[in-house]
Amino acid sequence: MNKALAFASILTFAAFAPAGPAFAQILDGSFEQQAPAEIGANPGYCYGGTTCTGVDDPWEAASGGGYQKEDNVAWPGTETPAGEYYAFIQNGGSVNQQFTATDSGTFVIDFLAAGRPPRDGCCTGNALYEVLLDGNVIFSDATTTGQLFTARTTNPFELISGNLYSLSFHGIPNGPDNTAYIDDVRLTAAAVPEPSTWAMLLLGFGAVGLTVRRRKAVVGPRQLA
Repeated sequence: MNKALAFASILTFAAFAPAGPAFAQILDGSFEQQAPAEIGANPGYCYGGTTCTGVDDPWEAASGGGYQKEDNVAWPGTETPAGEYYAFIQNGGSVNQQFTATDSGTFVIDFLAAGRPPRDGCCTGNALYEVLLDGNVIFSDATTTGQLFTARTTNPFELISGNLYSLSFHGIPNGPDNTAYIDDVRLTAAAVPEPSTWAMLLLGFGAVGLTVRRRKAVVGPRQLA
């Protein structure tokens, strides 16, 4: 590869590389602290507002949302790379958390999503869901039956330091017992180029343009036979 082209590629990669490490503003994003206490003596899962024990910090599950252990015997569990527990949203269920922003800027929510495995033909993982911030949809997606945990990232959004925000994973009803699993929820700084980075990008693209022009000058016009 030409040196100028290589330099431009490096600048472009640097411009859109992740802006920094995950921020610790979302509490218990892997559900490893709250879920065991919520499930209690139940057979590896519980529904918010009914069979969960009522622990309300930091997550709240409601109306078909709840928590599950990956090796429970009641539901066919799905192995998670983030501990042993995760949340589920079934039909119109939800899991919600309020948090206070400790930084201002542009952020995204990174998380894992999976689909419930089949069980005797009664239930599926073909679930529709949305991610909402203060009631505004910042991501929508669907899981499929038996889908393994897969990385997902919301659209970027703005936070202001000191403000209180509400985050919700909310199911969209599309039939009985269609369930999505949610795990490893993290708030991360979005990869948005700063003004100085845009300058680097322009420099890189300029180098590419200069290289192309020089090549044309060396080759010259083609002669007709």
